[in-house]
Amino acid sequence: MKRTLAARVIVYVLVLFLILPGCATTHKTPTPEELTSLGTIGVTRAFYLPETDFDVPAKGRPDGAIKGAAVAFTGVMVGGMQVPVSGEAAGFYLLFLLALATAATPVGAVVGVVRAMPGKEAASSEALAKEILERMRTQEVLREEILGAGIEKSGHRLIPVDGVGPSSVDNVVTYKSLAGKGIDTVLEVALQRIALESEKWGSNPPLKFTMKARCRLVRVADGTVIDDHEYQTSSTERRFTVWTSDNAALLGKEYVDGYRKLASAIIQRIFQMP
Repeated sequence: MKRTLAARVIVYVLVLFLILPGCATTHKTPTPEELTSLGTIGVTRAFYLPETDFDVPAKGRPDGAIKGAAVAFTGVMVGGMQVPVSGEAAGFYLLFLLALATAATPVGAVVGVVRAMPGKEAASSEALAKEILERMRTQEVLREEILGAGIEKSGHRLIPVDGVGPSSVDNVVTYKSLAGKGIDTVLEVALQRIALESEKWGSNPPLKFTMKARCRLVRVADGTVIDDHEYQTSSTERRFTVWTSDNAALLGKEYVDGYRKLASAIIQRIFQMP
């Protein structure tokens, strides 16, 4: 049982480390030369629904055991790697550290079970959260906000373009089909995630409302990606019962504030506005 838990934790930690690098920005901001050659900018939107998530450290006892064990394993490994060891001793020390971290996983699992959000509470809270968040997952709202703010503040010509855009998160569109149609550059807008999340364990933790978007700026003539960046906004933390009271009125307000903040950040980055 202990070996099985340790193996699952090691896999969990390795997967976590492997996926984290994928969140990095892949392109620099547009250069002044690129900004002057944008021409007419067509603003498109994604055609997939953004992910909705109720993200807390652990939902129920089984999840608590795995996450608690992972915290213990990672804590021992990270802490142990701070100790300077070199030469022949380094290999033996690494084996010792791995054995110590593996031995710590059952203790972490017990702590995780105790500290996890109770299973029934987690299930009901997650179901209600996703039901509410799914009302908000429209791509059109963010695009319209970017169009309005961009036209007003950027000094560039922005027009809506319909019928083209990514159909999934990993769908890469070149927009060469727009060549000869008066569109020089495409600003692709994709709202990717809407969530209530917390880093704190236990029952009824304080949750923040987060939204994540990705925007690409693509030159139509040759498909060159001028900019590709992820944007995120987060609210202050509030208890779940506060978020859902009065037909989730406060959550609705934060949603409006959130997509406006995202649009502002997108316009500022792409057009290098103060």
